[in-house]
Amino acid sequence: MWMEEHIFIRRRLAIQQRVALFPQFPPESPSPAAPLFLQDPCVFDATSICAVGDGSTDDTDAFTSAWREACAVVSAVLLAPV
Repeated sequence: MWMEEHIFIRRRLAIQQRVALFPQFPPESPSPAAPLFLQDPCVFDATSICAVGDGSTDDTDAFTSAWREACAVVSAVLLAPV
């Protein structure tokens, strides 16, 4: 009886140690990149590229330059002078 109990305790301890030493957790999967609609957009302001927006100045070149820069990134917002 004593020997059987001793063997049982040793087996239980061996199992507990094995579980404690080698936990079997699933491997972590890499976190997926945030979907495009959740990413912060790059903001391009045509007024920062010399657009005036006063109604009389020709802002075509500044607006076109800002447009091209905005088209070069995945998620962009183009601010045009009003």
